[in-house]
Amino acid sequence: MDKLKSKSPRDIGFQQPDGTKKLKSDKANARNDPFPDNWIDVTDVKQISKPKLKFSKFTGFKLVGKAKIKSQQPWKGGVNMEFEVNTYVGVSKSDPEGEKYKNDLFLYSGHNKKSPFLPDTYLLLEEIQDRVDGNNMERLRMDRAVYQSGESPMCMYNGKAEVDPQGYRKFNSVFDMKPTKNHTEALKLLGSAGSFKMQTEDASEVLRNTFKVYFQFLQGTLQQAQGFTGYSWDVLSRFWDQTWPDSDPLMEFVMVVPKQYIRAINVNGGSPKNRLEDPEFARRIIANGITDINTTLKFKPKVLVIFDNEFKDSSDLVLLDPHPNRLYELYAHKAHEERFHDPKIGIFTKERPRPTKTQAIAADVDLDCQQGGKAKQNATSALVDKASVLNSSNYKRTPDQVNVMNGVSPNEFVRPWWKQEEAKAAEWLHRCAFSFGGLYENNRQQLPNSAQVKKNLVIGTIETNTHMIRQEAFIKRLAQNEAGCKVHVSTTIDYPPEWSANWMKGAQHVWLAPQLTYTYTARNSQVACDRSVTFFPFGRWVATRFEINLDLLIEGLVYGWNV
Repeated sequence: MDKLKSKSPRDIGFQQPDGTKKLKSDKANARNDPFPDNWIDVTDVKQISKPKLKFSKFTGFKLVGKAKIKSQQPWKGGVNMEFEVNTYVGVSKSDPEGEKYKNDLFLYSGHNKKSPFLPDTYLLLEEIQDRVDGNNMERLRMDRAVYQSGESPMCMYNGKAEVDPQGYRKFNSVFDMKPTKNHTEALKLLGSAGSFKMQTEDASEVLRNTFKVYFQFLQGTLQQAQGFTGYSWDVLSRFWDQTWPDSDPLMEFVMVVPKQYIRAINVNGGSPKNRLEDPEFARRIIANGITDINTTLKFKPKVLVIFDNEFKDSSDLVLLDPHPNRLYELYAHKAHEERFHDPKIGIFTKERPRPTKTQAIAADVDLDCQQGGKAKQNATSALVDKASVLNSSNYKRTPDQVNVMNGVSPNEFVRPWWKQEEAKAAEWLHRCAFSFGGLYENNRQQLPNSAQVKKNLVIGTIETNTHMIRQEAFIKRLAQNEAGCKVHVSTTIDYPPEWSANWMKGAQHVWLAPQLTYTYTARNSQVACDRSVTFFPFGRWVATRFEINLDLLIEGLVYGWNV
């Protein structure tokens, strides 16, 4: 019974009414049945120690690496499976690197709110491994008893890094012991539909089947976590999401989708086979997805979904950021445009001040950077594929950005030309993201830490850095979801005429980018992608969290990605 002594920080003690811990009968062992006869007994839940968290309050989770989890179904005909998942540590304001609980690793199950498995949940890696290794069936029994007492059987945080007081309800589809739609859907996704007969009068058989479903329910959660390539909460929280002022009319968007995607949306959205070309079905699928998105956000805009062949007049509209691969364009009414610039709203505020010539030259000295050079020499590039993205998670950023830039923090660096009260919003921006897996130099992809060099860092606002994350995340999803795909990314610093005319006059500074142009092209991919986008490092436009979730929704519908 050593397996009962879980190494989890939230161990659950369990005893039989007679005080013993022997749960498996000789009869069960004789027939090689992993489910003991007495599992149908009613358990006195008072004898179960309630789950207790040892953790402090987290403000987010930080991606730190990868881990493999092995699983074996313990019943006859069971299969061995191995899952590779991202691992995270909990972080807080007082512990931004997650050092305090660095040995307590979590996995994240992904954003798919419609999943029949555990959606939008951070789980302790050790706890879920304890349940799926096939040798600890007593743990599953205890989970059911804890669930029946109104508690979550595992340490669970939701996507906002909050302990979910109603988290145990996520197990309703398993432990309510009814042949629910979620039972069927979970088994279907695991390729096991129909393998268990849930309709039976034998209570013992129903119970055994329930535990089989629970086991596969956990395996499905691992499959879901393995395929997740979206945003962790600590990144997602950077994007704008606020309650719209009650005194203002609700923001309304017009979403324009290319009509060429109607069939794909209907296929991936589950439309009837005889309606796959029907735009109304596709429109309804998108609208339903937007409704689901809005249930998770403070900002809940109204959205009119139309296809490009229906889009006639844009004179009263202003284009916001399109999807990184133009799967849709989002427009706002011009009557609302001024609200975007309202500092109280905070979506699009005044550009940060630029340095003077004297300040830029002084900054070169601080950073030990040489000025000069030609624009054609300032490109950086990366070749992004599934392996490079995974490899980046195995490396720590050594040295970090501050140490690369001579120990100068971004906020300290901009203080001479930013107002004092504004000097807490600067960041060192990677031109090619560290998570791409390294720079592409000398005709090959280098190690991830090759991105930690001065030529790959520029000063900029937190808003622009967040803006860049949206494009970077799409590039990584493309590389990870399309088999054999490699995405070539190139960045260049561009100097508009007014900069040269005013004071630059050909002199360039490695850390200073008036404009940063991103070009990314997919190779060996079924998904066509050849795009270019310009960022303004001193700008203060930030995408809304609504748009970020909309990206994932439409990619799932058009490309069939599990995001």
